[in-house]
Amino acid sequence: MKEEVEKYNVAVKDWAFQIPQFKFELLTRRMEDLARDPLPKGESPIKLPE
Repeated sequence: MKEEVEKYNVAVKDWAFQIPQFKFELLTRRMEDLARDPLPKGESPIKLPE
């Protein structure tokens, strides 16, 4: 296994990788971006048109 990793590392050592913007945003989110404050008791997270 170690030999395979070393062979791969040699093959790609000069490569530059680019990821799409949407994947970058997914990989760099912070916990506060993912979690929200709890809703007050009895309030629904779904907003219905009036």
